[in-house]
Amino acid sequence: MPYRYYAYKYPLAISAEQEQYVKVADWYEKKGLKNRTKIILYPYFSIIANIDPYDKNQLLEFWESSFQYSKKGDILFWDSHFGPNECNTPLARLEDDPQWKKIHSVIPRYKISTVNDVPFEIHVFEKIE
Repeated sequence: MPYRYYAYKYPLAISAEQEQYVKVADWYEKKGLKNRTKIILYPYFSIIANIDPYDKNQLLEFWESSFQYSKKGDILFWDSHFGPNECNTPLARLEDDPQWKKIHSVIPRYKISTVNDVPFEIHVFEKIE
């Protein structure tokens, strides 16, 4: 039984990255974006925002190839963990693309190191064209 060996870890704490996604989820709820398709790869957000990851009307996984399926009004959640790595999408690509408008950012007050020792940040974009 794993609990016996890991009892000191229960209840499980969320990571520093996940804490930032809790902030994004609070913002998301207040903005009323539930009826929009979300483009995201960070799995924890789907859980806390109650998004069905198998419903393609609710969620598209964020891969570089996902852009061809995005439509006006979609909401894209870019983070520095997955965005420049698994998603192969540097932040500048979205910031420079006139089809996407940045509508929210979560930048922690203290450095949270993520993949390749890059500071963790979350930026939310809306497809406007």
